[in-house]
Amino acid sequence: MRRLTWTCLSVLLCAVGWSGSAWAQACCSGGQAVTPIRLGDLERAAAGFVLRTSGGLGSIDAGGVWRTTAAGTHDINLEQDLLAAVRVHKRVQVALTLPWLETARNAPGVPWASGQGLGDIDLAARADVSRLDDARPWPALAVVAGVTMPTGRAADAAKAPLATDVTGTGTWQLRAAVVLERQWQPWLLQLAGVLTWAAPHTVGELHAQQGMSGTVTAAVVRELPLDLFGSVALTWLGAGASTLNGQTLANSGRSQWTAAASVLWQASARWRVHGGVTTQLPLPDLSQNATVTLGGVLGAVYVWP
Repeated sequence: MRRLTWTCLSVLLCAVGWSGSAWAQACCSGGQAVTPIRLGDLERAAAGFVLRTSGGLGSIDAGGVWRTTAAGTHDINLEQDLLAAVRVHKRVQVALTLPWLETARNAPGVPWASGQGLGDIDLAARADVSRLDDARPWPALAVVAGVTMPTGRAADAAKAPLATDVTGTGTWQLRAAVVLERQWQPWLLQLAGVLTWAAPHTVGELHAQQGMSGTVTAAVVRELPLDLFGSVALTWLGAGASTLNGQTLANSGRSQWTAAASVLWQASARWRVHGGVTTQLPLPDLSQNATVTLGGVLGAVYVWP
């Protein structure tokens, strides 16, 4: 699902002061984070806007066979996210994502079709159990809980040609995450794990449910000159088999690898600008039922200290 592809799988904690905010946000800009907007220790609230785009390159089927996109077939996706975060406690913050999605698609002998609409709204809460600046020998630890609401249009409700008006999964999703971080100036290393459960989805007499999914992300951030921060991340996603009317669907599990690279600029004490690229890796022997895309992200965040 496109929303799952764009949902972040790792977020960095911040160091003390406004420059720490950039550490916190740096991994988000590539499109892979638990929450796509992060508050620094001394920040009360933040709001932002993110533009994402991606195009299909091919797919890996249930047998692990790589297939390039057929000639004359195009799948272009755009997404604009409004982001907001607020601190509700010294170590707890809540983030909201409001997505708007557009899709343009064609196929051999089928003209271009397009559609748009509100995506699945996401709400997440993050608690910093320990921070990077705490005087402890072990890594910083944060826990995250989130819910994705089925506010978008599901595939079974599609009306536009080539299902270009599909903007959501059609089901509630709950997730829990653990984030570990360690800093050695000018480097910061992170390891994050996420578990996601999707509620059943009913259409008429059909009762379908996606399998439980999990992701693991390893990320590296480096502080650069001119108030810049660069990051690279590698994510593995695995999902169990789906069920239909209580029966397991054979070969419906998923395995996928995603790489992301990004740069963040701390433009001022209140403004952060970030951009990056992300792609699913075409690794047939290590992937199953994976769509491979190449995408970019560009965004800006304003904070209130």
